[in-house]
Amino acid sequence: MKKITVFLFLFLCVNIFACSVPVFRYALERWHPDPYAIQLNYNTPHTNKLSEILDTLRTFDYDYSFIIEKIKTSEKSPEINLLYPKTSGLKTNVWEGPMTVNNIKKILDSPARREIARRILGGDSAVFLLLEGDNEKRNNEVAVSLMKNISIIEEEIKLPHEYADIPEEDLQIYDTNIVFKLSMLRLSNTNSDDGILINMLIRILPDSIPKDSYPIVYPIFGRGRMLTAMFAKDITARNLQGICEYIAGECSCEIKVQNPGIDLLFSVDWDSLIEPGINLDAMLPPLAGFAEFAPVKNDTNFTEVKTVKSKNKLKIWKNVIIVLGIIALGMAMIKITKK
Repeated sequence: MKKITVFLFLFLCVNIFACSVPVFRYALERWHPDPYAIQLNYNTPHTNKLSEILDTLRTFDYDYSFIIEKIKTSEKSPEINLLYPKTSGLKTNVWEGPMTVNNIKKILDSPARREIARRILGGDSAVFLLLEGDNEKRNNEVAVSLMKNISIIEEEIKLPHEYADIPEEDLQIYDTNIVFKLSMLRLSNTNSDDGILINMLIRILPDSIPKDSYPIVYPIFGRGRMLTAMFAKDITARNLQGICEYIAGECSCEIKVQNPGIDLLFSVDWDSLIEPGINLDAMLPPLAGFAEFAPVKNDTNFTEVKTVKSKNKLKIWKNVIIVLGIIALGMAMIKITKK
């Protein structure tokens, strides 16, 4: 009972601060990827090799997408271990192999990841990565069905500003000219250039997967966040609709770790390539005492609202009062359940 009470309390607190920005857009601009761990296992004779590896890693160090762990061992051959982010809770190694510059490059970059990033930065809300199996006929059938379904969903889905009764001041939070756009990318499970990416995708799954589970579809959005893995039998119109409604819906929980999915390792300088579409000033309360430093500027990307400040202040104080009330109620309920 105590656990249920605490969960309900936290759930209510989180949803009070829901924002109207679509999940895919908020994730792209605000959710930084969780870092993978690159373990470099070396011994003294391989110090020069280690220096070369570290120099290569520095050229790919964008968005803190990985951390480096140097481990001195007595093994004769230096090795690399790639581990999932700690936040994932996954203990399985993504990949392990010889410590070479070429392997480091394959860990950090690959053709499929580059194409996914290109599409997302080009305006795709999500990319459905179809990991093929050995049955070519089955691969083609699922690909055709997937494309048909996401094309229909793409036309029918509505973004928050199109279906929700959003207050006028909230309309200036994000650029309402954005559109919901989906695409599919096929990847052979024998593609050696993307071998490490394939490991990232399949090592999150159970050890033994029936062959008829393939192809497997992975919806990817934001800065390379993989939402889930869909086996062939689960790739239905209804399931795809549910996934797309989540991706296109209001970002009801702005804290990434409280949302489903796992980050894939991308070496992309997202911050320098993303054109901001979220008006952060409209999401946050005004800074008291600093109004004289704020430049007066019209931003054509957002709806002009002349009386936003007074409304936002009332809304913030209302939320604060509600949260304090829920905290008091939650603490009281926790005390009761302890008795």
